[in-house]
Amino acid sequence: MERLYQFFRKYWLIVFAFILLIFLTTLSSTHPDGLEWTAQKLGLKEKEIYHSPVADYTISEHFTPMLNQMLSAVLGILIIFTIFWLIKKKFSRYKNNKKMSHAT
Repeated sequence: MERLYQFFRKYWLIVFAFILLIFLTTLSSTHPDGLEWTAQKLGLKEKEIYHSPVADYTISEHFTPMLNQMLSAVLGILIIFTIFWLIKKKFSRYKNNKKMSHAT
């Protein structure tokens, strides 16, 4: 129990942002892509350049649209968090190596 308390004490902002994000996704538009909407309005044909693993925010056909949207938001945040964490880890290692080389 103490470890859980320490985790929330250290990362409370991230946990709060995650919970807030999950609730805010329920308020978002069902047609969030303005570019796609404009292309359809102008009658432009859509040419698929690549296949998205999470097309139209759909994780699974078995989930409701709201749950799909929430899960895709969580997945997106996890991906972005991981990318920034890896960048931070890389630069902190570089910074530590640079300090060590100046110390000798």
